[in-house]
Amino acid sequence: TLSEIVMVNSVSKELAFTLYPNPATEYLNIVPSTDFDELVNVILYDQLGNTVLNKNDQQIHALNGLSLDISAAIPGVYILKVFSQSLSKSFRVLIE
Repeated sequence: TLSEIVMVNSVSKELAFTLYPNPATEYLNIVPSTDFDELVNVILYDQLGNTVLNKNDQQIHALNGLSLDISAAIPGVYILKVFSQSLSKSFRVLIE
């Protein structure tokens, strides 16, 4: 059987994000689902692990989120990592 282990750390926050549209063509929007207002780093990796987009110290909050211009990316599957001092989230993104 498969078990899920959840670890709680007093320093980290459990936070969900909405990522749309996915698949994307020109812009990718990241919106936190709860009251969140922090500087985050955002990195988009291709399937080989190469950095395609790197945005540091981006302000993100629940009211308007963060919009990324991905129009220069070649169509394919990518990993988007959003992280700050209190969280780290990764998403699978399809760019068409």
